Parts: sequence; structure tokens; C-alpha cells
Amino acid sequence: MKTLLLTILTVVVTTLGYTQALSYVDPAQAYNRLVLEQGGNTYEQLGNYKVKGIKYLYGGNLTTNIYAGGTTLEGVTSSFDTYTQNLEENASGMTKRIIVNGVDSFEMILKDKSKVQFIAAKYVDAAKKGYFQLVHRGNTVCLYKYYESVLAIPSDNYVNGQLREYNLQTTYYFKEHTQASFTLLPNNFRGIAKAVKSKVDITTITSKEEYNQNIEQSLLTIFMAYP
Repeated sequence: MKTLLLTILTVVVTTLGYTQALSYVDPAQAYNRLVLEQGGNTYEQLGNYKVKGIKYLYGGNLTTNIYAGGTTLEGVTSSFDTYTQNLEENASGMTKRIIVNGVDSFEMILKDKSKVQFIAAKYVDAAKKGYFQLVHRGNTVCLYKYYESVLAIPSDNYVNGQLREYNLQTTYYFKEHTQASFTLLPNNFRGIAKAVKSKVDITTITSKEEYNQNIEQSLLTIFMAYP
């Protein structure tokens, strides 16, 4: 599992270095895709469906620092379930994962030692469950990403109507420090240009082609230019 995650992260970093030639792949989505392609997944029964794939972000079992109600838990082994949106602790000696409640934020340390930070959804979008990843914190604005796994019909399934697979999806939000509410970003270049036009003319710093090739890098370029 560690070797697989390191391989995924290496491939994604390489891809980011050649955005003009290759399309952007979210590293967590790339991880799930590779697991499915290699057949290294298990099935679980979920209601009437037999589901394959990965629902835990980066496969789970990651070292995590958890912040809840003024209390800090450092070095906890946990897994973020992107289907139920629960953070689950699975420390040594536990026979099964337990849901961690009352979490305000947490920081996961990936196998390549990079860190990803998440805050509770209640601070971003009251209609959402779970947690949002902090992608960029600027002087005036923050950019967030929401991971959510949904059940999808496998593309290679033509017979079994009860077979499903986890499909990891992403959406982005931003929030200006002076505003109380978060804004859901459209999933297209034109919509994003309209959403931030009062602050940034994105056509001067990126393009539709660059956005299509590398969505997150294009968003970072936009929000790093935010005044």
C-alpha cells in the first residue's frame, strides 16, 4: 500500500511538471483508479449493492493530527471515509475503526511526508457532511476542495445489476476573509471567470486550455493573484 501511494504521488508530481502535454489528475482519484485497474481492491456489501473500489482517502491508515474543541491528538492513525464523510480512528490493537466525533479540523501526513489539511464542513457549507481540504490560504482568500465518493455503475459491468464501484468526485469552494459565506465554484472556466470577475481578470493569467489541462493548478494561479 505504501509503495502504491508513493508511486501515485510520484506520477502526479511528474504530471504537474508537464501540464502543457498531460491532463491533470487529482492524486486521490489517480490512486483509486490505479487500484481498480490493478485489481487490488476488495468488495463490500452496502445495502443491495456489492461495491468495489476505495472509499478511504489515499487508502486510509494515515498518520493524523486531530484538533477538536481545543484538544489536539497527534500521531493518530486514521482513515477518512469519503463515502460516509466520517473520520475514523484505527490505532494499533483496534479490531475495527471507530468514528471520531466533534472534530474541528485535522491534518493527514501522506506516505511522501506531504501534508493535507481539512476543516469540518460545518464551517464551509452547512448542507454538506464531513470535511473540506484547505488547498490554498492567501492573505485575502482561501480555496477549498471537497471529496465525495458516490456509487457508480462500473464501466466493465454488463450483467450484474447489483455491482457498483466507488467514484471519487471533487468540487471547489472559495471564501474571502471579509465574507461570512463560502462560494461554490462552477466546474467550467467561463463560470469561474464570472464568479471572481470583481477581483481578478483570469483571462490575463490563465486560459481555458490551461484550466482543462490542470484544473487545480489553474485555480491556484487565480487565487494566488487575488488582491
